[in-house]
Amino acid sequence: MARARDERLQSTRPSARWQDAPHLVAVRGRAAEPPLRPAPPAAGLTVSLQTKILVSYFIVGGVLLFAVPLVQAWVASRAAGVVIILALTLALGQGLTLAIARVARVGRLKASAVEISRGDLSRAVVSEEQKAFHDEIDDLTEAIRTMQENLRDLVSRIQRTAQSVSDSANDLQTSAEDVNASTDEVASSMEKIAVGAGQQSDLVERTSKVIGEIAASIERTARSAEEAARASVETSTSAASGGEAARLAGEKVKKVFARIEAASEQVFAFGERTKEISKIVEAITQVANQTNLLALNATIEAARAGEYGRGFAVVAEEVRKLAEAAGRSAEQISSLATDISGRAAKVVETMKESVAELGDGREDLNAIIRTLSDIATIAASGAEKVRVISQDAREQLNGSADMVQAMDHISDVASSNASATEQVRKVTAEQIAAVSQMASAAQELTNLSVELQTVVSRFRLG
Repeated sequence: MARARDERLQSTRPSARWQDAPHLVAVRGRAAEPPLRPAPPAAGLTVSLQTKILVSYFIVGGVLLFAVPLVQAWVASRAAGVVIILALTLALGQGLTLAIARVARVGRLKASAVEISRGDLSRAVVSEEQKAFHDEIDDLTEAIRTMQENLRDLVSRIQRTAQSVSDSANDLQTSAEDVNASTDEVASSMEKIAVGAGQQSDLVERTSKVIGEIAASIERTARSAEEAARASVETSTSAASGGEAARLAGEKVKKVFARIEAASEQVFAFGERTKEISKIVEAITQVANQTNLLALNATIEAARAGEYGRGFAVVAEEVRKLAEAAGRSAEQISSLATDISGRAAKVVETMKESVAELGDGREDLNAIIRTLSDIATIAASGAEKVRVISQDAREQLNGSADMVQAMDHISDVASSNASATEQVRKVTAEQIAAVSQMASAAQELTNLSVELQTVVSRFRLG
């Protein structure tokens, strides 16, 4: 499941869509691109339009001059021939003037086209004054001027878009850094929780062993009390030896009391530690909610970025899902912690009752020892009291069996808690990896916006 999530996150990274764009090659740290080159000249010999028109008029003039003698022979008088020659000369002059004017207009259009090809859009293309008739050169001038205005508008829009993309990328990167910091805090908290869960499991195991030893000691005490009762009934004459045996049994029972009190302190400490689990779970829930809010903000920022932010919206959605999964795990941990706390409270209450009973048992034991010291004169009474001691020891043995079962159940719960903590820690690690990928994608978007600004900066708008 984690591998599938990583593959989905990897497929949504912007580099998967942008790394094959051949026209975007300038990124941060590379050398600046050369300025726009002018249009290459046409292949072969270049002859200006003015030269072509002059050559054409010279050819036409030569033909006309060669045809004049023929026209003079054909015309009735010499005066008519002179008039024809003058008319032809005026026509040639007027045509030459129009040709030079057209050549000048074409030259200005060429200069404007060369400037546009070099990226200089600051100078407007000058059109001719309003005339009654338009020719192809007027149409060409208007088309070039319109093209220049459209290019200026396009470049201006690209510059604004590149700046907007850069700002959005910076905001996204900042958000990714904030989310990364939050996930680092969550990971640190989960590490502490994992360590605490391990320590809790070890403590429960040690407590279980101590309680098992207590149960075994109580069982031994019960057997000793029964043996003492039989000995008291059978050998009332050996009261002195019986009293010594009772004294030894009393010392053993005192040791058992000391062990039970130590176990009670451990159980009380365990109850306090379960309360700390609830506090840690509450901190995890707050961090998961904050991560969910940051993922929502990242989704909004990706939506503002438009087409370029579509992949980041998917990344932000994955981050939000991970945050929700962490929240659900925290709720499960909270439920387990509540269950543990309830059971621990019951154990603590049971231990308090046991301690109270042990206090009563200590007083009874002291009374028994005093009674056994007088066993020489009251053997029958001593035998009855030993029987009472045996009965109390059997009841304590039954109570110790229940305590062992309760500690076994607490050990199982502690193991489940440790497993759940490890699962949350793995989910947090996956979330950190997803946030790192989102930060890398934001950095790529920043680089691409810088590249776009570099390409557009080749054009000069004014």
